[in-house]
Amino acid sequence: MPRIYSDNEKHENQWCGGVNFQEGVGIAAADADTSYFATDYVVDTSKSQRTIFDDMTGAQLRQVTSILQLTIDQGATPDTKQTLVRAIETQLSSKYR
Repeated sequence: MPRIYSDNEKHENQWCGGVNFQEGVGIAAADADTSYFATDYVVDTSKSQRTIFDDMTGAQLRQVTSILQLTIDQGATPDTKQTLVRAIETQLSSKYR
């Protein structure tokens, strides 16, 4: 089940295809055609379910990355929510296997 990230962290919507967006993140069925979302959203197939990090704001995710001592981009084009979530998940999965 791919996660689909909107640029808008507050994006909440129920799409006809059954993708329910909360906090800017939607989950599609494993066999769903996600081609509709390919241009305006980020489709992440790395996880099969929503995580607690998907419900956090960008500011909260940046706090977690600080605690984990991860290097992130906070410049003119800061890291996206999807990038922050993946960095945190990768760090935690490598530490706590």
